[in-house]
Amino acid sequence: MRERVEDVVLARRADATERLLETANRFKGEAGQKRVEDHAWRSWPVRQRLEHALVKGIDEFVTEDTEAARLEFGNPLTVIEGR
Repeated sequence: MRERVEDVVLARRADATERLLETANRFKGEAGQKRVEDHAWRSWPVRQRLEHALVKGIDEFVTEDTEAARLEFGNPLTVIEGR
């Protein structure tokens, strides 16, 4: 793979792009297949949900979960510091 990328970047071969695309197709999933989201973690306690979302980079529920944490812990500083 590295050689194919270098061929494209350094313009070492006339057919470099085609060769890279052929190689990339081997690493691609099935065309049209959608990724299934597992939202089982949404049933966890709010503290665990926030931790999971931060670690995984999920921002879809950040407003909802931070508000739930604020209401549960009563103090925004407690939510931030985790005390």
